[in-house]
Amino acid sequence: DLRSLISSARKRFGVPPNERLSETWENTSLQTVYEELLMSFLDVPEHNADELAMLVRLKEVLEVDGIVAGNAHRHAAQLLVSKGYSGLEG
Repeated sequence: DLRSLISSARKRFGVPPNERLSETWENTSLQTVYEELLMSFLDVPEHNADELAMLVRLKEVLEVDGIVAGNAHRHAAQLLVSKGYSGLEG
């Protein structure tokens, strides 16, 4: 039955049963995924605009909240600064 499948999946991935806690867990997980993809895009010397478009589409498909995406961007910026990256060179 569908409910048991959903319940099993929630347990497998450690999703809290409470709806509010579930949303917090989801936002944290999505922020981590989005942030990792953003960092992989920024870690290469040459930036590919197609990858940025892919990241925007992913954000839309996953319905990543603007605050979650903003937090990921802020953290990515902090990591870049800690690595000595001072901006795009032209």
